Amino acid sequence: LFITHAYGLSTEVWCCPINMIKFSRTVVGMLAIVCAMVFASCEKDEKELKAPEYEEYSARYEVTTPSSGIQSVEFTSAGNYIILEDNGYRGDEEGNKVSGKKARFIQAVSRLQNTRAYSNIIEGSYTIDADGNYVLDGFGKIKVVQKGGNVYSLVVIYPDGSEKTLEAAKKTQYPDSVMTNNLCRTWDAKKVQLYCKIDKYKFDETVDVRDYPNLVKKFVKWVSSIGDFEDGDIDEGDVEIDLLPQQVIFSKAGTYMVKYLNNSLAISTWAWKNQDEGILRYSWNYDDMDDYDEAGIVRVAFKGDGMLITESLLDDYDGDDDEDDDYYGDFRMDLTWHFVQ
Repeated sequence: LFITHAYGLSTEVWCCPINMIKFSRTVVGMLAIVCAMVFASCEKDEKELKAPEYEEYSARYEVTTPSSGIQSVEFTSAGNYIILEDNGYRGDEEGNKVSGKKARFIQAVSRLQNTRAYSNIIEGSYTIDADGNYVLDGFGKIKVVQKGGNVYSLVVIYPDGSEKTLEAAKKTQYPDSVMTNNLCRTWDAKKVQLYCKIDKYKFDETVDVRDYPNLVKKFVKWVSSIGDFEDGDIDEGDVEIDLLPQQVIFSKAGTYMVKYLNNSLAISTWAWKNQDEGILRYSWNYDDMDDYDEAGIVRVAFKGDGMLITESLLDDYDGDDDEDDDYYGDFRMDLTWHFVQ
């Protein structure tokens, strides 16, 4: 899932006239991060939002100094810093794919420790001092010096006064556009919406994020009421409140990060598939945007000052072509997460 696959709701649904379609998908862990276009009733609002406070300071630097212990240093437009150490990773807790589960947009990864280091990913907030240096809360300062072209030096000044200089290359960022500028900031998870349509039957409920476990139970009860099931056909799984997302951060360097209520963290990458339509591709495999198990598609939309992200719970369904409708017929299942600034 785009947000997480920490929870699992597995259903097998048989309903006429679509009794040739067997639905068995992970349902619960999906978080839609940028879309309000799942349902035709959602309006698309392309008003450009106010730029975040540190927009001009946002950048990601790929460290080139051998044996430095650091892969990259990133500063987001919303005032977050992300330092990925050499043995840091994106993915599950061991850095591997999760067997038998397709990753979605929101996916819990490593635990937050007292040092705010997530399995060798260090994250926190920053400000800018009078000299233009980055002041990293709980870490120290970083002075960025351009040496020519795309080559930079990062002078790390630790709280004890010691220094380390890293050579780095600045990663190319996505160019300014209304959609990119609106997306790349910090978003707080507010509500979650589960929509399912099977022939003439429809389920459509929106609740506060913390009420998501009850939403799943209500959905399971609804599915049971419209189909002929045997024991074991529907399993709502274990939905833990503290594994639900509380915040999502996007950067123009292609990074997105998810923070959870239990202080765990997930970090991976994103790219536009069709910016005009708000279709975004994500991957937990940082080196492969087309990895079937670790990548997927969501739809992003903005309404007022909020953001909606929708992901289909049907594998490979994005509503972007007629083949989707030919295959799934009158059957849809989407999860939309509502975000506010």
